[in-house]
Amino acid sequence: MVKMKGIKDKIGKKRFDEIQMTLKKMVEKHNISNIKDNLSKSTDLTTSTNIQDEQNTQLANDSTVNKDLSVNKQSLIGKTDLQEDLEDDNSWNVKKIKFTLKEKNDRIRELEQKLLKQTNENKKLVEAENKVVFSKVEVEFNRETDILISKYTKLIEENDSLRKELNNLDKRYFEEMRMYKSDLEKVKYELKLVNEPKEKKFDIQEYFVRFDESQNEIAKLNEKLLEKDRMLQMAKKDNNILENSSINLSRQLEIAHKRLERSLNIKGVSANQILEDEVASMTVAIKELSLENKKMQSTIENIEMKSKTTESELIRVRGQLKTNIKLEERLENNKKRLENVKKDIINQIEKYENKYSNFERIEANLNEKIIENKKNVNSYKSDMMYCEKKISDLIEERKKYENDLYDVKVRNLEIEKENKVLKSKVYAYESVIENGTKTTELFNQIDILRQYVICPLCKTNFKSHIIDKCMHCFCKDCLLDRLKVRVRNCPKCNVGYSEEDIKKIYL
Repeated sequence: MVKMKGIKDKIGKKRFDEIQMTLKKMVEKHNISNIKDNLSKSTDLTTSTNIQDEQNTQLANDSTVNKDLSVNKQSLIGKTDLQEDLEDDNSWNVKKIKFTLKEKNDRIRELEQKLLKQTNENKKLVEAENKVVFSKVEVEFNRETDILISKYTKLIEENDSLRKELNNLDKRYFEEMRMYKSDLEKVKYELKLVNEPKEKKFDIQEYFVRFDESQNEIAKLNEKLLEKDRMLQMAKKDNNILENSSINLSRQLEIAHKRLERSLNIKGVSANQILEDEVASMTVAIKELSLENKKMQSTIENIEMKSKTTESELIRVRGQLKTNIKLEERLENNKKRLENVKKDIINQIEKYENKYSNFERIEANLNEKIIENKKNVNSYKSDMMYCEKKISDLIEERKKYENDLYDVKVRNLEIEKENKVLKSKVYAYESVIENGTKTTELFNQIDILRQYVICPLCKTNFKSHIIDKCMHCFCKDCLLDRLKVRVRNCPKCNVGYSEEDIKKIYL
């Protein structure tokens, strides 16, 4: 009774009732033709269920079932008239089994041809993937890197030219300062001559007149010195502006260089070190200029102090009322010389104005070059973004090819499993034919017994674990897969279970 209930659960009530009715009719009427039809239906049922099994389970089940059936076969011989009729019709069943074997062989050949086609397609896909991934990317990326390197070399050359221009300007500035120092020394010498003690006498009124004139000339000289100081301050401001512009240029070049180094991974000595050395040399030169400016300021202050001392000495000369006749000639000569100095100073001022205009033009050129460098940096950024997009597109294409390859491999594995199952079934049919079994009921019994042992979910693995709560058996993989997917209910009775409720059994 227990076995009958299990068969009823596996086949279904309707199918089980139909089989019972047909068996009763056959027993009553002894109609062989009906028996043949029923046997053909049973063979079709066995073939449909056997397609879902694998090779290992098929061989194991066939070997165990064949042993049991060989024992049951001896006990069943000679009991009923129906079995005698079935033994008489064994030859007809053998023919039908051979026909089904031919069909299965044809199916196996078709599957083998599909496998060959699929393997060829896989090879083509792999070759196409290799071509797409490596050849185009290398050529395009090398071309873009050459463009970036050429632009970077142009920037370095422009920087070198700017540095040379700054050095030339520094040299000219030093020469002009040297000339200015020589002029100042001449003025100092003339002042010394004026301040020398005089032995000869002269009239007081003429002395006061000449003294006033000399004071006026000294005042004019002081005003000129003040103008020179102002010009020096303007030069300092211009130098500071140039220094700031050079610092900004160096920063922008450093930023562009860092971005290029990140994209290209240049080997050897980095360009940052060269640029830093050049900037350091430029800063040292600028510091030297500032020091020389300070020295000039100190010399001007000394001149002012000396002019004050000359005024005190002239007051002393008023008290002494002693002068020399040669003072007039010297004063006249001093006037001429001062006029010449005025002219020289005016010429120098014009030169400085021209140089300042040149500095302004240089600054304008530098600003234009800075703008061009910014544009170049933006173009580099756009080029790098384009390269990154291309690389990402190629990576996505590669992932698509990999997914396609994975699907093809999975399909190949499924086809191989199908092929193994079909081969195992063919082997089983051949072994049945060779052993000379006489009834197709053996196949039905094999399927029924297999259903007791094989997992009803995957229909490939053996039942190896049981759920404590409902006592239903399945394989371990199916139960754990359901837990991973968070479907924690029994597939048959829908009772909830956890990993602790799964226990191993031995059939």
